[in-house]
Amino acid sequence: MPDTIQDVIQELRQSQQRSPQHQELLQAIEALEQASAPFRRFRRRSKLPLVKAADRARLMGLHQQIGRKAEALLEGEDGPHLKNIVRKLSNLASQNYRALLRYDPTQPKLLDSIEEEARTLVIHVGNDEIKNKKWGANLSQRTPLAIFDNQGNKITGMFTEKTELRIAEDFDRFLDQFIEDSPVQEQDRLRQIFQVVKEKLSDPEFLRSNVTTQDKYPFSQDRGRNILSLLQYMGTDKDKNGNRYIDPLTATALIRRLLPQEMKTQFTEEMGARLAKPLYKTRTRLAINNLDAGIPDGARLDTRNAAMSTVADLLGLPNLLARARPMKLVKADGTEIEGTFMELAKGMDPGNLPSKAQHIGLESLLQTDGSGFRTIGDLQVLDYLCGNVDRHPGNLCYQFDEYNSFTGGQGFDNDCSMGTLTLKDGNGMNRLVGTKRMMAVSERTFERIMQLQPAVLKYALRGYGLSEAELDAAGKRLTSLQTDLRREKEFYQEYDRTHRGKPLLKGHVRILKDSQWKNYQSEDYYISPNPNAENGYEQTENLFGLASVRIIKMGEKYQKQEKQYENLSKMIGLGHKNRAVPSTAFREFKIAENVSKGLNKRSWWGFSSENYDKMQTAVDNYLKAQKRLYQRLQSADSEEAKRRADYHRERDAVVTREDLERLRRLSQVMRDSAQTYLDGKLTNNGQLPANASDYTKRRVEIARLVLQFGEEGIEIRPEEQRLAQENEAKAVGAAQHRQQALQPESAPAPAAVQP
Repeated sequence: MPDTIQDVIQELRQSQQRSPQHQELLQAIEALEQASAPFRRFRRRSKLPLVKAADRARLMGLHQQIGRKAEALLEGEDGPHLKNIVRKLSNLASQNYRALLRYDPTQPKLLDSIEEEARTLVIHVGNDEIKNKKWGANLSQRTPLAIFDNQGNKITGMFTEKTELRIAEDFDRFLDQFIEDSPVQEQDRLRQIFQVVKEKLSDPEFLRSNVTTQDKYPFSQDRGRNILSLLQYMGTDKDKNGNRYIDPLTATALIRRLLPQEMKTQFTEEMGARLAKPLYKTRTRLAINNLDAGIPDGARLDTRNAAMSTVADLLGLPNLLARARPMKLVKADGTEIEGTFMELAKGMDPGNLPSKAQHIGLESLLQTDGSGFRTIGDLQVLDYLCGNVDRHPGNLCYQFDEYNSFTGGQGFDNDCSMGTLTLKDGNGMNRLVGTKRMMAVSERTFERIMQLQPAVLKYALRGYGLSEAELDAAGKRLTSLQTDLRREKEFYQEYDRTHRGKPLLKGHVRILKDSQWKNYQSEDYYISPNPNAENGYEQTENLFGLASVRIIKMGEKYQKQEKQYENLSKMIGLGHKNRAVPSTAFREFKIAENVSKGLNKRSWWGFSSENYDKMQTAVDNYLKAQKRLYQRLQSADSEEAKRRADYHRERDAVVTREDLERLRRLSQVMRDSAQTYLDGKLTNNGQLPANASDYTKRRVEIARLVLQFGEEGIEIRPEEQRLAQENEAKAVGAAQHRQQALQPESAPAPAAVQP
């Protein structure tokens, strides 16, 4: 069994080392034990006392004293054995401290009950299948989950299985996925090419000789580090809209550099063009974690969500983020799945807009009470303190009142944080906003930051698996933030003595009372991007600007979202006669893909529908079959195949009766599952109940599309029919020409004899 906190305290008391720091830590522990004793000692004819607000404050103060003494010992001259004991103690004791941070004394509880909530939440799932879904750009797989708290309230959210940053493994998975998505006739060749690429990435001498010798792109025996250096060396370009991408020719050239001479031409420019876009996404994902956030290769990612929730609690901002906490799922056979549970963020998700979004726009930012802007200002500060480099407007849920005015929001997806990144001179990193671009922060948050001590911050973060270097970096970010904000307060005090009005000046941070936020408009908080800046964080707006733009365009985006559904509803499945035309098969494959994406998006909303999951599985199975068919048609229609004499006969044989029968069966299962889901949601007359939520309405809408999808009867588009006939005629003509060319020439007829 793992050590309990009492086991570790006993071990600490028995230690032979008796430094002053050791003695002070033992005294701090004893003080907390004495203060906690009345809440644990049961007296005859009396009940255990509940923890009131004053009790909570006193116990938290004693915990902070333990944290300060423990961190002082860890920074001192004591031996490694004693320091390991102290780390174990901090990992366990900090859980109780975090529980007190979250505790609401207006709903009094026993101390044991409070501390019980600090333990890792264990959920027994029996034989239920754990379905992981890729969500967002990061490395984590998410599982929709609904749990109940001690009061029986349902809490919906996402469970993220224990995830570690493994650069080399993730890059290998990317290459394997690229092979799987490529035409069938290319897959064996790509396997050989990428096997050589993987081997060369472990050879630093080869990389220095064939790629670059520049010191800023170091190569070593560390394959993961070599991959990052290679991806950074590749660089990016910008399109006319300012969006970054990897040039296809650059991708092609770089892969060829890793290949022997006889294999270079086997990796074609067309392959490089297909590789460039997913390679850019992989480059961004790996670089943002390791190079920007400073998360070490091999470090755990999922617990960083929970760590950021703890820092929000420390700043008195518990509702600023979707709450996250460690969780363990236990299956019927005893298998344990470790991970992190993040509650569903409250507010309007910009990726899945409800009908209210059509009324959101510029007016939502005008005449507000300022609470929404205060939320953004506090979130910028929290992200800075936690080193969160991935706060874009898509991982923030927006909240509006009954008049559609912006009132606040909740951030989510916070696992690109808590690395070794340190900041200075008011600068930021990637999407992390530095103090130079924050513009404003609330007075309450400012005071909390000034009161927070680095040792207490580090103590509160212990137990999440962060390294000592990462904990030290958190302390340094706090010190840097305190220095910058103290200087900014002094600047504005001097400025306001000599100027009228209280403007927000670019490059400075004004500390605002709650009543002052409404005195400014969104453009006052906004900092425009500098496209010519060398640093990425200056090439984009601050979070005020990013969030404002997202809110202004929300109504427009909702209309586009509705248009997509309208267009999709007009596209019904194609009949059997159409499937042998490659462009038509591709159309049906894309429709199936869009329907599958629609289902996946709506898997956020409500997490206990077995019928919805069955419908989603049926569509995914149909999509896989369509994808295999399309790849075979691609292969049969390739330029190489067209040069063969029997091209038209091979192409006609691609789609067999068995293929059509399999698709028919899968299509029927898909329609049946959609009908079953609709039967459970609609009334007898086929209508939704009056109290149905926006989320249920959207799910029913997508289910109706699934029901419609796969029906036969639509004709091939005329241009597709014409193109298919022209291609076949060309192929037949070319085959006949080749056959004639291979036949021996006949002898010329004898010339006629003139009489």
